[in-house]
Amino acid sequence: MRLGQESYELLADKITDNLAVVRKNLEQMATYDESIAGLSEEVAGQSFQLEEQMLQLQKYMEDIPTDPSLLEEVTARIDLLQKLKRKYGSTLEEVVAFGAKASEELEK
Repeated sequence: MRLGQESYELLADKITDNLAVVRKNLEQMATYDESIAGLSEEVAGQSFQLEEQMLQLQKYMEDIPTDPSLLEEVTARIDLLQKLKRKYGSTLEEVVAFGAKASEELEK
């Protein structure tokens, strides 16, 4: 959550404000020199695309559950998976394969 918030603030406070100035400058330059019109349009498009991505990041952060008990549950699950990896394989796929093999042996 902290990383997302930090990223959003950097984009919102520094990058988009400066990019808006660059976009306006290029638009104004393009009125005097048509050869820069293509660059002006590209920067404008990328600027609007970045703003859309910022909105997506903001929505993502709003949708993250902030329930402390859920965080504890997820952390405990990650710890369990790490212990299983240390004991039964270096990847989760190896752990699952080990479990399937043990299950087959148990049935026999």
